[in-house]
Amino acid sequence: YDWDVYLRLDGGDFRQLFAKCTAAGIVNRRLEQMFYGLAEFEILDPDGYVVCLSQLLDNPSDLPTPSV
Repeated sequence: YDWDVYLRLDGGDFRQLFAKCTAAGIVNRRLEQMFYGLAEFEILDPDGYVVCLSQLLDNPSDLPTPSV
């Protein structure tokens, strides 16, 4: 992955944050369950920087895995 910033979040509704970012049209990579246990997605900020957001979810089994 080629992101400029990586943020690991704690608390809050991560899936709701993903939905809001999707509605805003800024999602660069879908919400995925990574092999190391975190859920992640990427957004593109107004200056063109790729920001990866991640969080440890209680029930991530319904998420797709990366197709890398």
